[in-house]
Amino acid sequence: MMGVPVSEDKRIDNLDDALTTANEIGYPVVLKPEVESNGYGVYPNIQNDAELTELINNAGDTKLFIEKHVS
Repeated sequence: MMGVPVSEDKRIDNLDDALTTANEIGYPVVLKPEVESNGYGVYPNIQNDAELTELINNAGDTKLFIEKHVS
């Protein structure tokens, strides 16, 4: 809306969905919660399936989004 480019994000519902999405868009990725703000709960620069799996498993039932990490 404001002319600032942003990465597309996708809501993920489970670990399989997260891994599929991350591999489709390519690592590194960013994992973000749906309801937090000011950067709380954002995990940038996730490099591989193992890192993503650990973060997803620790997130509990939090609704999450995943997007391509852009430096």
